[in-house]
Amino acid sequence: MAGSELRVKLHPKKLAQDFFYRSQTFCCCLPVRVGVMVISLFTLLLSGILMIILWFLVSDSDGSLTSQAPLIAFALLQTFLFIFSVTGFSGSVVRKFSFIVPYAYFLYIHLVVNIAVAGYFLYEVTSLQSSAVLHACENTVQDAGAQEQCKGLFDTVVGVYAGVVSVLLLIEAYGALIMARYVHQIKNEKRVARVARASRLSALSSRSNSGFASANYDAKRPPHSKHVSTSSTAPLASNAQHDRHLSNGTTLGAPTPGGFPTRSGSVSTVTPMHTGVGAYTGLPTHREEESAEFDPYRNYNASPAPPALAGTSPPAGSAGDRDCGYGGGTWTHASIATEEQTEKEREGKEERAGAMGRTTSGRSGETLPRYPSIRQHV
Repeated sequence: MAGSELRVKLHPKKLAQDFFYRSQTFCCCLPVRVGVMVISLFTLLLSGILMIILWFLVSDSDGSLTSQAPLIAFALLQTFLFIFSVTGFSGSVVRKFSFIVPYAYFLYIHLVVNIAVAGYFLYEVTSLQSSAVLHACENTVQDAGAQEQCKGLFDTVVGVYAGVVSVLLLIEAYGALIMARYVHQIKNEKRVARVARASRLSALSSRSNSGFASANYDAKRPPHSKHVSTSSTAPLASNAQHDRHLSNGTTLGAPTPGGFPTRSGSVSTVTPMHTGVGAYTGLPTHREEESAEFDPYRNYNASPAPPALAGTSPPAGSAGDRDCGYGGGTWTHASIATEEQTEKEREGKEERAGAMGRTTSGRSGETLPRYPSIRQHV
């Protein structure tokens, strides 16, 4: 940036995390999980062998408990390491986070204890080297060349001990680093999965809440609000539509000063909030729209009776008993009964006339023509 200094604030914790957890491999090419399997298997075998040897020495020793205390403590340490190595190896195989974490923490503790013990023994060896060399080499061996070889042997033993301890500590430290990387990787994976699950739950919750809100809104709406276009008030295009009857039975009210007639009928109206040119009246309130009950016959008006029949009672069978037929026209029960009686009488007359004709023809031997019945002409 021109004219300003670029200041970078370094965070030691962030730098340490990048340094230790940046790599996710073991031995440059293998996954960290494989490294955890190898390290846990190695510590399992080594701690098992040491545990057996140390407990055998404790049981075979005849010394006091005070003299055996360091040996017992070291045997207990290897025993716990063996147990946690078993759980760590099992957890690395089945990817069980609760098994891996205890093994990782105990491996850190074991590393610190081994560093302390190795430092103490190294100090004892180097401090006792001069007296051991004096008593073992100078007082026992008289030859000068042999004394030098004896001193060199002690120096070699000290160097070998320091080298072996250093290599073992480095291997254990590298194993602890691999364990720390794997634990950090598992924590990150669990954190990402937790965030993804929370986002999915949030999305589902918001979706269900929106659906619940829309369902509540639909449930609160009155039944007639589905036909709000027929029961609400709205301005129309011009005054020419003033007296037009709508298909739903709603009529147009008087036009307002602005020239916009309003619909009225199924919903009660309120006084407009403002007046003037272009203002329209008859806006229904939401509360009244919810409380008002829809009546489809509210605007139906029965046609009045003619003036000639006003005040007179309708004849029997013509007003209340009259119904409409499917093919048009009207009928009553009395007219049907009369028609059926007339039909029965006509059929009886035809039958009697036919019987008389057959009797007359039988007596005279002549065949009289049979007149067609009225039903045949009909």
